[in-house]
Amino acid sequence: MIELPRPYSRSDLVALYEQGLSVRAVAKRLGVSHPMVRYDFQRWGITQRKGKQQSGKANPNWRGGVIFRRGWKLIQNPSHPNSTKTGYVAEHTVVACAKYNLTAIPKGKCVHHINLIKADNSPANLSVLTNRQHKVAHEHLARLAVELLLKTGKVRWNEAILNYEPTVD
Repeated sequence: MIELPRPYSRSDLVALYEQGLSVRAVAKRLGVSHPMVRYDFQRWGITQRKGKQQSGKANPNWRGGVIFRRGWKLIQNPSHPNSTKTGYVAEHTVVACAKYNLTAIPKGKCVHHINLIKADNSPANLSVLTNRQHKVAHEHLARLAVELLLKTGKVRWNEAILNYEPTVD
């Protein structure tokens, strides 16, 4: 690879960087791209400062320890036994543990939202079930829903498409 001559020397980079300028600021001052300066730092063995620690409250994207994943509200609580590696636990887990006086949801059990609304984490809407009970509850609900829809005429079987379809009122 052919190295092009640089409009600066190693000592120029070091001097500007030691003034507290960032790599981007050094590049701007020298009138070159920051990838070129970054490459030269590596090539000439110049150690870069570590960036500012921006985790938790120091991060400009901090939202008070609350995040949402696939509709679930997760809260930061690294001491909770059910927390993830990143220290978050589902809010419904914390509420259910308090409701049933548990320290954690035991293995093989889960929290069921009675009204099926993930965002409704009120104690009255939560129940702790075994994984099997939870599966059976949802299967039973699906059967009941189909029966109700058929009995009320909201859906009907369409032989042409070999599937159910909503009825037009």
